This record gives sequence, structure tokens and C-alpha cells, in this order.
Amino acid sequence: MHRAKMPPGDLPSRYTKNKNHLENQMKKPTSKSIKSVKRQNKQKIPQTRWQIMVQKYRRAPLMWLGLISSLVGIAGFLFLVYPRVSVSPGTSLDLNNPFQTPFILKNDGYLSIFDINYSMGIENIEDINHNVWSGGMMGGASKMNPIPHLKPNKTSPLFVSSTFAVPPNFIKHANIYLSIKYRPFLVPFSFSENIRFKTERKNTGEYVWLEDYSK
Repeated sequence: MHRAKMPPGDLPSRYTKNKNHLENQMKKPTSKSIKSVKRQNKQKIPQTRWQIMVQKYRRAPLMWLGLISSLVGIAGFLFLVYPRVSVSPGTSLDLNNPFQTPFILKNDGYLSIFDINYSMGIENIEDINHNVWSGGMMGGASKMNPIPHLKPNKTSPLFVSSTFAVPPNFIKHANIYLSIKYRPFLVPFSFSENIRFKTERKNTGEYVWLEDYSK
């Protein structure tokens, strides 16, 4: 038996609706196709030299800002860990003898210092009889007892009275130096400094020590 073919006008309405829906879907562009077309259009348009320079200069401020921030951070760290010490004359135990004056060591840094060794040396001394001695003639520097630890903004006396024994009112003037060696916190090596002082005698006969900046 042969089925009779239906004329085109007699097709079911459901079939025609599905067919029209498929045709509309094929004609409607999808989001993927739109993106691919835009990407192709971007690739096809070449960038001029001016556009490339503008893009580079837009990124430059961020790069410079990052570099400056890094340098500021490094400078701040070095300022924090870098050690600073100072030495000043203390109160004299005998105003008629300059070597009875202790010196005061102060930790001016932000971190502690350790293994502090110091010594005192004579550059030259002249007595009231105009006799002059140099450091080599007097045996050079004399080491003192070490200081194990000094916290930030703390002080410690440096006694030099046991180094040179002279009678009162015997010294006309003297030039000395203090050699200080110490190890800062977080730093594997030691620092050393030489600080020079000179003594002057007042009209009253009292001796005072002044830091010598001439060398």
C-alpha cells in the first residue's frame, strides 16, 4: 500500500513552526561569534607608533611608583639598622688632672650594639716644662675592659684614669683618641670609629676636654 503524499499547503503547523525557529536560530549571531568577529577586527587594525608610546607612558607612572616605593623601603631599613654612637666627656673626678675625666659612650642608633671594645691612645702631650711626648714614645693605645651590650639611647662610661698616671697640674695640653669597635644587632660584622679629643686649661686651672675635628 502506498501512502498518499500530502500537498505542501497541508503540512502540519507544528512542522512549519519548528522549521522557522531553526532558520531564525541559524540567522541569529551568537555571543561567541560576536566576540570572535571583534577579535578579528582588532587584530586587523594595526597600532600606530603614537598609540604604542601612549600605552607605554600609561604604564610608566605605575612602574616608577613601584620603584620609588622599593627605594624608600630600602632606605628606611638601612636607616633603622645602621649603628650610630657618640662619645662625650663626663664629669671630672679631679679638675686639676685631665685623665681623671671619664668619657661617656652613647648608643644613638635604634638597635642594640654588642661586644664593645675600646682603647685610648695618646697623639701628643706637652707638660708645664715644655716637654713633648708622642703616642709611640708612650707605648701607643691602651685597651680597657669590654662592654658586652648597650641598648638604644643608653650610655656607658669609658674610664681612662688607669691608663696614664700624671700628677695634678702637670699637663699643659694633650691630644688623645678613643678607638671603639662594636657589632650592631642583625649585622654579622663589626664597626669601628676613632674619636679625637684635645684638652684645654682654663684660667682657673681646670681642664676641659673638647672634641678635635681638625683631623
